[in-house]
Amino acid sequence: MLGSLSYSEKLELESLLAERAHRKKVNRLKGYEPYPKQIEFHNAGASYRERLFAAGNQLGKTLSGAAEVAMHLTGEYPFWWQGLRFDHPIVVIAGSESGELTRDGVQRLLVGQPDREEEWGTGFIPKRCIQRTTRRQGVSNATKGSVMMTYTPLKGMSAVSARFFLEDAPDRIKIMMTIQDALHYSQEERDRIIASYPAHEREARTKGIPTLGSGLIFPVMEEDIVVQPFPIPPHWVQIGGIDFGWDHPTAAASLAWDRDSDIVYVTRDYRKREATPLIHAAALKPWGAWLPWSWPHDGLQHDKGSGEQIAKQYKEQGMKMLPQRAQFLDGSNGVEAGLSDMLLRMQTGRWKVFSTCQDWLQERQTYHRKDGKVVKERDDVISASRYALMMLRFAKQAPPPETSRAYRGFGANTGSSWMSG
Repeated sequence: MLGSLSYSEKLELESLLAERAHRKKVNRLKGYEPYPKQIEFHNAGASYRERLFAAGNQLGKTLSGAAEVAMHLTGEYPFWWQGLRFDHPIVVIAGSESGELTRDGVQRLLVGQPDREEEWGTGFIPKRCIQRTTRRQGVSNATKGSVMMTYTPLKGMSAVSARFFLEDAPDRIKIMMTIQDALHYSQEERDRIIASYPAHEREARTKGIPTLGSGLIFPVMEEDIVVQPFPIPPHWVQIGGIDFGWDHPTAAASLAWDRDSDIVYVTRDYRKREATPLIHAAALKPWGAWLPWSWPHDGLQHDKGSGEQIAKQYKEQGMKMLPQRAQFLDGSNGVEAGLSDMLLRMQTGRWKVFSTCQDWLQERQTYHRKDGKVVKERDDVISASRYALMMLRFAKQAPPPETSRAYRGFGANTGSSWMSG
């Protein structure tokens, strides 16, 4: 087709293509097409004042933050936008850990190459929207307003990470994006990238999980323990574990034990704060009225309101609470012994977790030691599963499902068949 064009037509086509490339370059915002996880982060702005986008390296976290800032500054929201929206001019403060990182990261994505003024306007803020610029360092303090942060948590459980991973607040949320959510990589590229990172940094660089190094209690790769849910074979035995709470959540987990291969599966989890035993029991009894439940020593304590033992209250709601608190066969109940048993099972392929148990998996990501001691924060579901493991010897098979009454006709003893009389 190009061969049929005259010289002047080719020049005109070249000019048009150059103009299209220029317009695209100076209006990068218009071409922003986020992945589902990035959209989730944007949408959360409509409901939460503080947002964290924790993601691996080169997955698009900073890019999505820059795109959103540009939308708020210009008022140019795409048709699919459901996040925070302003209908008036605003002031935005954007920064990073240092002046250099702010210049080479945030400023480059918002405005363009910092050291080339002719490139200013090729970031996410369209060139036509930039009226003037001023070079200076430092910003004034900001209060109130919306706050969003994007990062790869390579510094472990820092104060910032703890704020979003360990401290719950109604106006705060974290969104996590893994390398599997980045659609610009093929699976072959993902595998190659994952393999290139040091083992102790892989979860931070590919999943946005804070690096805890030697402090991580279960230093195993998540993909080594996670399995897709499947129906529990009828000859396997099962048991539930519960961790009582109020200010911190009450949590529960159910285990299924394949005794032939000695593999334990975490099949269900539950976590809810500030609710009564009546509410918790109503949520847990559908797991099976026959299911035995293991419980911790604080279940012997008396409830301040009713004066009754906590474990007894759950028993009165129809849950099959074991007669004794969680303990090993020798009568001990040490936390470290239970954690050691769990870790050994993980390392030898004998502890698996259903992918649907997201509360358990999220707690594992931040469960760590500090100065050699277990940090008892956000460990509720894991504790429940540990109690169940301690009492695994009392696990039971699920009863066979009730069968409907057979058709009572031909040959059945109905007393009034067509052959009677």
